[in-house]
Amino acid sequence: MSLIEYKDAYAIETLYTFGVKRIQVYKNNKINKETWYQNNKIHRSNDLPARTCYDKNGNKETEEWWLNDEMHRENKPALLSYKNGKKERETWFKNGKYHRKDDDLPAYTLYKNGIKIIEEWWKNGKKYKQKSYKIIKS
Repeated sequence: MSLIEYKDAYAIETLYTFGVKRIQVYKNNKINKETWYQNNKIHRSNDLPARTCYDKNGNKETEEWWLNDEMHRENKPALLSYKNGKKERETWFKNGKYHRKDDDLPAYTLYKNGIKIIEEWWKNGKKYKQKSYKIIKS
């Protein structure tokens, strides 16, 4: 384990076997980001997030799944982001490109206060459909 200090933050690097390492960045003594690497590429196996970012209160802001330096996840979104504890964005990737194999479901969804406002359909990095929603306040 090694400690790397910066002006307003520090990082802890932990080495594991088989070329795996984890770097955790802390700001104001709270975790800010955790990233996993294998053979110096952002990578994590077993359907676990390779990068997780946190807000100043320690709540999750994003979770990202990476394989061999490309955002990728099988049958689930590879990027989830949250705002105030609610899902803000859900994005599906395959080999680093926006992609979802099911034509009935979007590869990208944007939420506002937990309500869907935009959906986009992508295949192999090419967008072919978009749907926007209007939020009606009652």
